[in-house]
Amino acid sequence: MTIKDLIAAVLLEASIPSRQDQSPFAWGQSQIGHALLGAVLGTPIVLLGLWASFPTAALFASSALSVGPAYYVLKERGDLTRGGGRADGINDTIYVAWGAGTVALGLAFVPLVWGAVTVGLILRHVRL
Repeated sequence: MTIKDLIAAVLLEASIPSRQDQSPFAWGQSQIGHALLGAVLGTPIVLLGLWASFPTAALFASSALSVGPAYYVLKERGDLTRGGGRADGINDTIYVAWGAGTVALGLAFVPLVWGAVTVGLILRHVRL
C-alpha cells in the first residue's frame, strides 16, 4: 500500500456515516476520534494567535471555536445524503467542537475528552 492508497482509504472511511448500532466501545472510539480531529483542526488556528498581540490572539482562539460548525457544514450535512442520521451528525459535531474548544481555551485536552466520552457513554448506554 502506498501513501496515496492509505490517504485514499482513510478519506473513503471518513466519508461513510457511522452506524447507530455501534457497541459502547466503538462509539467511544469514534467520539475520541472526533475530539482529536477537532483538536488537530483547531491547533493551527490557535498557534497563529501566539504570534499576535492580546486582542488578535483572543480573536484567533475564538475562531478555533468555529471548527465545530464548519465541520457540520462540510462533513455531517453531506452524511445526511449518504444515510447518516441527524442526531449522529450533531453528536459528532459536538465532539469535534469540544476538541477544538479545549485546545482554543488552553485546557487540558485528554482529561476533558475522556470525561466527555465517559459522560456520553453513560447517557447513551446506561439505563439510569
